[in-house]
Amino acid sequence: MRCRLEVLSRDEINDIHAASLEVLEYTGATFRSEEALKIFEHYGAIVDYHKFNVKIPGYMVEELVRKAPKKYWIYGRDPKRNVEWGGKTQFLDLPGDYPYVIDLETGKRRFGLLKDCENFIRLGDALENAPQPYPVVRYPHDVPEALQHVELSMVHYKNTPAPMLIFSEDKNKAKDCIELATVVAGGEEQLKKKPNAWNAGMCPSPPLLFDAKLTEGVIECVRFGLPIWFLPMDNVGATAPITLAGAMVQTNATNLAGICLVQMVNPGTGVSYGGIPTVMDLRTGIPSVGCPEQTLLCVAIAQMAKFYGLPSQSWSGVSDSKIVDAQAGYESALCMLPPILAGANRVICGALEYHYSACYETIVIADEIFGMAKRIAEGMEVTEETMAVPLIKKIAPMAATKTGAHYMAEKHTLTYVDKERYVPKISDKTTREIWEKAGSKDLWQVARERVKEILAKHVPEPPPLDILKEVEAKAEEIKKRILKNTG
Repeated sequence: MRCRLEVLSRDEINDIHAASLEVLEYTGATFRSEEALKIFEHYGAIVDYHKFNVKIPGYMVEELVRKAPKKYWIYGRDPKRNVEWGGKTQFLDLPGDYPYVIDLETGKRRFGLLKDCENFIRLGDALENAPQPYPVVRYPHDVPEALQHVELSMVHYKNTPAPMLIFSEDKNKAKDCIELATVVAGGEEQLKKKPNAWNAGMCPSPPLLFDAKLTEGVIECVRFGLPIWFLPMDNVGATAPITLAGAMVQTNATNLAGICLVQMVNPGTGVSYGGIPTVMDLRTGIPSVGCPEQTLLCVAIAQMAKFYGLPSQSWSGVSDSKIVDAQAGYESALCMLPPILAGANRVICGALEYHYSACYETIVIADEIFGMAKRIAEGMEVTEETMAVPLIKKIAPMAATKTGAHYMAEKHTLTYVDKERYVPKISDKTTREIWEKAGSKDLWQVARERVKEILAKHVPEPPPLDILKEVEAKAEEIKKRILKNTG
C-alpha cells in the first residue's frame, strides 16, 4: 500500500493536535458515567461531578495515547480469519446499526429483521474484502429489544468464522456478550491473551459527550482487553463547527478523550481512531454523507490517526441516494477512494439514504469499488523486472513482421497478470453484443443476482459442534436471566 493523498500539511496536523489539547485541558469532555469520572479522577484529571466534566491536561493525553498499540490482532475461530488492525492493512467492513432494509425482492424499504442480519453476515463472509462482517441491522424488528444483543451475537458466531462481536450499549449487555466470547475462547485468561471478539464500537455524541451506559459497556470490554473503536458522529454545521478545521478539532479531541479512558482502564488495549462525519444541509436541515466535505474529513481522520500511530477507520462509502442508481454509484466511489488513498485501515461502506437504509446490492457493489480503490492505492511496482526492458527489446521489433507483436503468450505476462490486474466480479467488461445476449442487465440487476447466488450457495464454515452446543446453552441461560429480570 502506498498512501499518496493528504489534505493536511504537517504543520496543520500539529495545529489540530495543539488545538485539541487546548480543548481537552481547558474545556474538557462530558462523561455522564460516574464510573468513568472516578477513573479520570484517580488518574489525575480534573473532574467536576456536578457537570459531568473531565479536563485532561495535555501532557496526560500524550502520555496515554502513547500507551495504545500501533496495531493489534483480533482472532477468529479459523486462524485464516484473524484480522490485523493497523499498519498497512486495509479492509472493507459492512455498515451498521440501520433500522431499515431495502428488500431484495420488492426493492421497497422495510424494517430490518433477524434473518437480514444472518444474510448480511453470510454475504460479508463470502466477499473478498470484508474479513469481519457486521450484521448491518443492529436492532432487528422481530426480536425483543432486551434479547437483541444475544441473538445477534449468536447469529454472527454461527455464520462466520471471523472474530465475534460484543454489543455494549450498557454494562450488562457487554457482560452477556463477553460470557459468550469467553466460552468460545476457552476461559477468561485465553480471552484476554488472544481476544476473539471486537467491540461493536463507541459513537460519542457531539459535541464531546460520552453517554453513561455506552461508556460503562466499553469499560467492561476494556477490562478484558477487547479492542475498542471510536467513531464520533460530528455533524458539520449542526453539532460541530461549520468549518472543516473546527469539525476536525472536535472529532480529534473526542477520539483522544475516549482513548485516554481506555488506556487508563487497561493500558495497551487496542483502540482504533475514526469518525462518522456528516455535513448538515442548512437549507433543509438534513444531514449528508455523500458529499466532498465528508470525504475531506475522512482523509484528515486517516492522517491524524497516522500522526498518533494508531489504526484508523472511516465511514466513507455511504450515499444519500434512496435507490441503487448513478448517484449511489458516484457518491460511494468518490467518497470511498480518497480515504483508501490516505491509508485508512478500515473503511465502512455500502448503504443508502444517509444512515437509514441497508441494501444488499450496495454491499456487493461496495466490495467491487473497494477492490478497485485498493488496487489504485497500491500503485505500481517499478523494478528492473517490472520495467521489462529485455522483453520490450525482444517483442517490439516483431511489430513490422506479418505475425505482428504481442505479449500475451510471454512468461512475464503469465507471471504478473494476477498481480498487476484487478479482476472485477460484477462490472461488465464484455462487448455490447455479449451484454445484450445476457439480458442487457444494469448493475443493480447484476448485483442482486450476485447477492442471491451467494445466499443460495455460500455455506460459512460451521463452528465446532461441541463448542456450538456449549455456546448455545450459555445463550439460553443468558436469555432466561434477562427475561426473568425484565419480566
